[in-house]
Amino acid sequence: MSTATLNPTDEDLEAIAALVIATQADLFWQAAAQQAFQEQLLQRLALRNDVPSPRLTENQVSDIRNNGL
Repeated sequence: MSTATLNPTDEDLEAIAALVIATQADLFWQAAAQQAFQEQLLQRLALRNDVPSPRLTENQVSDIRNNGL
């Protein structure tokens, strides 16, 4: 069984470093976009929660059960 040794050149290491930096930058921008989306979604939900939902009172439910619509 033989073992291979890696002897990267300076160009190889520079290319790897460039890929790592590009990946980190991409992940940063993806996280920033996701955070902005989540904040926008939370704002929309907060606005939606300010509007009372149309719910029936217990008396209205009882009336419907007893008398129908």
